[in-house]
Amino acid sequence: MAHLRTFRHVFGSIVAAALLGACADLAGPTDEQGSFFPTRDEAVSPDGDWARVGVWALVASRGTDQLAVLDTRDNSLAGHLPAGPRPFFVAASPDGRFAYVTNLDQGTLSVIDLSSASVVATISVGSEPVGVALTPDGRHAYVTAASSGKVTVVDTENHAVSASIPVTGRPWGIVSSPDGNRMYVSNNSDGNVTTLDTETNSVTDVIPVGGVHLGIATSPEDDQLYVVDRAAPRLAIVDRLSQSVLSSVPVGSFPAFVAVTPLGETAFVTNRESDNVTVVDLVSQTVSAAVAVGDFPVGISVTPDGGFAYVANRDGNSASILDVPGEALFSTLSGIGGDLIGVAMTPSIGQRLDWMSGRLTELFSSGALSSGQHQALQSKIDSANRAWFAGRLEAAAGHLGSFTRRLEKYVAQGDGLSSAEAEPLLKAAGAAIVALLS
Repeated sequence: MAHLRTFRHVFGSIVAAALLGACADLAGPTDEQGSFFPTRDEAVSPDGDWARVGVWALVASRGTDQLAVLDTRDNSLAGHLPAGPRPFFVAASPDGRFAYVTNLDQGTLSVIDLSSASVVATISVGSEPVGVALTPDGRHAYVTAASSGKVTVVDTENHAVSASIPVTGRPWGIVSSPDGNRMYVSNNSDGNVTTLDTETNSVTDVIPVGGVHLGIATSPEDDQLYVVDRAAPRLAIVDRLSQSVLSSVPVGSFPAFVAVTPLGETAFVTNRESDNVTVVDLVSQTVSAAVAVGDFPVGISVTPDGGFAYVANRDGNSASILDVPGEALFSTLSGIGGDLIGVAMTPSIGQRLDWMSGRLTELFSSGALSSGQHQALQSKIDSANRAWFAGRLEAAAGHLGSFTRRLEKYVAQGDGLSSAEAEPLLKAAGAAIVALLS
């Protein structure tokens, strides 16, 4: 693999061929792994760097108006993407095709197509947009507009604002519940966490936590919230159902953001003035380590397999990469940009396949797919997932090639499934094939 080729080159040349079903020679056996299917615990911690195929750390660089793209397989700089003026925070779509970037000084959200390496939409979302989070189905992006005192909802299919939700104070960080039914918003002026219902786009709860909030995360079970309070400074661990603070874990000076491992055992909090990351054991709710990183660490994100955490060092113009199991600094990538802020991970192949399965279920429920068509397409996704999990990347790409051909066949039959309904799945499969073969 040529690790230092540009991101455009990695994604550009294979997409069209993949969407046209040019992977026929990679079709491979249909179900050679029998009935094996990875469990949840296995799926988030597979063995081998192939688990991070297609997983890119996207780091917002305000100094260069770009996203630095880091290859998590070998922890190298793969290239840069345009990100709109003064990018602040970033989120990746669950199908692996887009990045959504807040432009703090412009009051906009930039949408970046990762395959074409271009900004495809710029959306006005309110004054001082900071955090951005997507629903698990990828249909909506929620953006906190701090100075406007609202959360703006963006329809990602037509790149347009679909709702605006007033909240108290200055909304800052935002995170989706695992099921996508709620958004949790931190507030850096009134000490509350606001819960939004994503079906009605309304405020359902205001949880008093106290302090001055920045980053926020949730547990995989959605029973706890983890809120960074820079005033204390602390990581407030909040029981979501009782709406009470369970404990306050002391962290370093001027903390900023928090990331939680996929299985929810550990939280990592960046401390801007301490130039370190506090590692919090979420089982015992105590500090287990403090890891020195670069100058003024801000954003942080953990790879989907739970192996590494990537930290954006704003004033160090570098990314610190932490060994998560070892709770230690693994390496540092210098000179990747300037004034670095947010970090987000693109989804793993397994996560992309999960998204595709969800979209298939929606099409079946709506009547666009028959039961037989749904089962036939799902079997291709299951086979691709098994192959990916076993590290057989070409076989996984082959199964997805078969998936695209079968999906195109159903569209051509004209008996229910439209080309518009199939297009997101075809493009998601194409992007996954590109990642598997690059």
